[in-house]
Amino acid sequence: MSALLLTKAAVTVKQPSLQQRKGVMTPLLVLVIAMQVQTSAGSMSCMDSWANGPFHQGPPMYHRDSFEQNWSHAEHLAKRLYERPMSLPEHILDRGLSNTGDVLRLRHLFQKLEAGQPINIVVIGGSITCGGNTNTPQQIWVNLVFDWLNATWPHPGHKFRNSCKPATPSMLFSFCLHNSVPDDTDLLFMEFTVNDNMGIDRERGGGLPGLPVMENEWRRGFERMLRLAYQLPSQPAMFYLHTYQPEYEQHSFWQGGESQLEILLEYYGIPAVSARNALYHLEIGRSDGFADEQVHCGVHPNPLGHIYYADIVIAALQDIAFHTLTKVSHHMHKDLFRSLTSLPAPMLEDNYESNNDCVKDGALKDAAVMGQTQGWEWVDEGKPGQPSKWGWRTLEPLQSIVIETPSTMSSLAGYQGDTLLGIGYLESFNHMGQFSVECISGCQCEGLQSRDTNWGVSTSVYLTAYLVVSQSPHCQLKITSLQNTSSDGHKIKFDTIIVATSMTARWAAQFNALRV
Repeated sequence: MSALLLTKAAVTVKQPSLQQRKGVMTPLLVLVIAMQVQTSAGSMSCMDSWANGPFHQGPPMYHRDSFEQNWSHAEHLAKRLYERPMSLPEHILDRGLSNTGDVLRLRHLFQKLEAGQPINIVVIGGSITCGGNTNTPQQIWVNLVFDWLNATWPHPGHKFRNSCKPATPSMLFSFCLHNSVPDDTDLLFMEFTVNDNMGIDRERGGGLPGLPVMENEWRRGFERMLRLAYQLPSQPAMFYLHTYQPEYEQHSFWQGGESQLEILLEYYGIPAVSARNALYHLEIGRSDGFADEQVHCGVHPNPLGHIYYADIVIAALQDIAFHTLTKVSHHMHKDLFRSLTSLPAPMLEDNYESNNDCVKDGALKDAAVMGQTQGWEWVDEGKPGQPSKWGWRTLEPLQSIVIETPSTMSSLAGYQGDTLLGIGYLESFNHMGQFSVECISGCQCEGLQSRDTNWGVSTSVYLTAYLVVSQSPHCQLKITSLQNTSSDGHKIKFDTIIVATSMTARWAAQFNALRV
């Protein structure tokens, strides 16, 4: 009897009485037999395929990467790499390594450094990378890493650019990456774990109740950012730092967004280290020098915390550099492994990257309509030695400026709905006012009646106000400072216009409610 007939019989046989059961197969037993026959048939087909296939005698065999024979060079390299004293013992540094990822790009970077060539280093991240609770730029974790790189491979032509933006999730960089990361970047550092915690599904500040795990715009934005970085013309090496703030994470090891972000980093083979993995037990156990109040000032690490972060990053780079520079790869050039060096399909469904329009810096200055800027000035409020903060600013109420945005036509195939448009603006604690936004030409929108930029605490952040706008090849916005204020002033400043042509407008209400 065939497997099909057995399965059919299992459906039609009646349940026997207690007296009939002896010596009679029950429907369950018939079904089990049918499943076994089906499985065996499938297994035989699979085994036949294997026996007749190219690997029936086993897969190709490869020698492990071998250490080079020039041990004197390896010894000299180790001395240069590991010369810097570290603030953490070896076993703590080892705990900090989340994944080594695919080191091919880092191998190329270190070979370039060994050849005496200069490199361009860029970092993107939030207020931690901007130096929150540090006194000088030299105390920021990434500056300490740059100092080590420059000391290990000195060159006057090395360039470093800090493209951080406080209180900014990775989603913004998925819109504006090309404005922050030049095409000739050799090494890109990233830091977003704390600011991306709002993508967590739980009832807490910054979370969205009922948010789908991974399939939400914070995780999707993070993946799109990685994909854009992966495809930069210079094919830069990438390295990620998971920062950890005990107070912000409610002193929990697992409640933050790190695990979800780490899955995406591992999918794309991007090396990463974790301050949480390295320091959590020391901080929770209140070991001397690691207690929360000794390492952090509020949600930001102090200079001691930045030293720990830097050393965790440096230790991983040291080990990867020594490994890649003292071993000879025998087989990664083969076509069989080409899929490991090319960009894979998105991990999250249909989450392909696209070039959204992000207008800032000089382009934003030029976007102002001539004769429609009275009462506004183009200013840089950046501090000496820190990144520039160019933007349009007014200090008086009832002042309007008109901005010509890029086309709001969606890049989504077949999509006829509205587009998401964002205005990046400053929220601070001194003399801040309120503003409104309206669409006055081309596109249509409900506008924004009032947005208060008085932060209420002693810090400054850049947030984004989102609008739902109709698709149009031409769009003008009017931004007006209002008479009403919750402070003693009327200052308004904005520095970015985003036209998210790759997104629908369905997220606008939630984004505005969370003020991200």
